[in-house]
Amino acid sequence: MAIQHIFFDLDHTLWDFDTNAYHTLDELFYEFGFDQKMPCSSDDFIRVYQRINEEQWALYRKGEITKDVLRTSRYSQTFAHFGYENHEEASQFGELYIQRCPLKTALCDGCIELLDELKPKYDLHI
Repeated sequence: MAIQHIFFDLDHTLWDFDTNAYHTLDELFYEFGFDQKMPCSSDDFIRVYQRINEEQWALYRKGEITKDVLRTSRYSQTFAHFGYENHEEASQFGELYIQRCPLKTALCDGCIELLDELKPKYDLHI
């Protein structure tokens, strides 16, 4: 039987999650005025956030925290790392991240060319 359909995972396959996440975090860092409120650069903030985010996702996968806790704690812990405590801003930051990141448009290298090559031959799905 010949292949008729190809299914793609979106994140890290077609859509460049890392670039889109970085740009969203960077925008929010400056929008919230953290360049004035925290003793760090946007890059430092994002590096610490990425480490804490990985730790929080590991806890979530083990069933030790809920997704709701994860969505706020990864920001409040990042803030705390830099000596800034504000649970309300952590919650707002998290909500805006969830809203904005999916709207970013960076794609993985070669994505368009690959899809253009496959489109006439197969039904493509995400």
